[in-house]
Amino acid sequence: MLPSATRAALGAQFILTLGFGLAASISNSNDTVDSTISTSSITVDLSTRYQTIDGFGFSGYFGPASTIEGLPAAQQKQTLDLLFNTTTGAGFTILRNGITVDVIQPKGPTLANGTATYAWDHSDSGQVWLSQQAQKYGVKRFFADSWSAPAFMKTNDNEDEGGYLCGVTDATCKTGDWRQAYADLVVQYLKDYQSEGINVTEVGFINEPEYEGSYDSMLSSGTQAADFIKVLHPTLQAAGLGQVGIVCCDGIGWPEQVQSTKELIAAGVEPLLTHITSHFYSGLPSGPMDTTLPVWQTEYALLKATYSDVWYKNGGGDETEGMTWANLIFQGIVQCNLSAYLHLWGVQASGAAGSLISAGFGGPVEASSLLWAYAQWSRHVRPAAVRVEATLTTTIPNVVSKRDLYVIYNSAFENPDGTVSVQIINNGAPDRPFTVGVDSMDVESAQAWLTDSSHIGIFAVNGMALSKSGILSLTVPTQSMVTVLFTPASKA
Repeated sequence: MLPSATRAALGAQFILTLGFGLAASISNSNDTVDSTISTSSITVDLSTRYQTIDGFGFSGYFGPASTIEGLPAAQQKQTLDLLFNTTTGAGFTILRNGITVDVIQPKGPTLANGTATYAWDHSDSGQVWLSQQAQKYGVKRFFADSWSAPAFMKTNDNEDEGGYLCGVTDATCKTGDWRQAYADLVVQYLKDYQSEGINVTEVGFINEPEYEGSYDSMLSSGTQAADFIKVLHPTLQAAGLGQVGIVCCDGIGWPEQVQSTKELIAAGVEPLLTHITSHFYSGLPSGPMDTTLPVWQTEYALLKATYSDVWYKNGGGDETEGMTWANLIFQGIVQCNLSAYLHLWGVQASGAAGSLISAGFGGPVEASSLLWAYAQWSRHVRPAAVRVEATLTTTIPNVVSKRDLYVIYNSAFENPDGTVSVQIINNGAPDRPFTVGVDSMDVESAQAWLTDSSHIGIFAVNGMALSKSGILSLTVPTQSMVTVLFTPASKA
């Protein structure tokens, strides 16, 4: 989490060209166009395959989990459905929990090699309860991340304000090398959650290690993180927790994580990790991370925002608008080969800090337009889906106003159940007829869902036609996102 941050401009993956050779860009105005609009087509090729998707999600740390737990029963159910239900909500599949180190080890020994005394309150600020509720909706991926080691393990003797873990490169403390003690604390946390019926699937040990926050924070370079990973990995193995993946490093932005990843690779610890993790606060990505590991975006939000149900108004990357987030997720998943995309907080009162849902303190439960941008992706790009090739063929209409360029984004994924989802984001072109088909697929049925300024939510698209050959014809409105889902014919 970063109190204030710079934002980079949205990138473009599929660049369209006009007949006279101009590159396409996002349009932020209502242009007058030729009334003759030809059909655009998208063809999906299942044989050309890219990354595997792990899922989409949010965090309940720093209060949201306990906020949901404390809601009246009806509002609590409404909120949980909005987060996890695949029919009425976003259908999230990853929950990011924070490791509250002073709950696990409230007080430390005098020296690093002293005997640790652990504690457990069976709540962890509502995160245990929220994890158990998520399980009821079928969530199986629980990512736990620590913002900092305990104060007594750090160079600044403070859980806040940065400081380094004693024992890593260039961080020597009179009390000794605390790397093993910190690894043992992580193991204890994992066992505590196991005792509550929750199997953590991935664990991290630092958060935004470039930033000295006034809250829980700890500094680390990639090299220093590698020093700890070399201790944590065998500790997990010895504890019978080798199935828990180690991730690193939740960098404050893509550029910082690129550098940390280079240092992790140079230190030889890439094989000890299962994922690279990054935030987007100080910089958005411009291309894939140079690593053999899957990459997750694990935290991003417009931190000063409040509740917004605006899908599109100003454009230009306005992060209070759902349309912007549809594009941001596209940029991450399609441009940069991310395998997961997580928002900062799912719930806050009044939608504070750009949360996806406004709830708590007696107010109504309200889903923001941002939630529906995530839902367009998460509902029909399920865990273990594989991104596949989707080719767009289009003729941009003749434009008679000053602004003459548009971008239409598209992508496709094959889900484990055999269904194929196709995403279409129309960033300002007029309402356009599309045909969408999947090569070499015997289609039984097709459905499509729309979100735009007139449809804040997920709405069925009307007026579609599915040909005998499995080609779907539909219209995609301007400034909208549409998801098409093809179901294959039964082979029984």
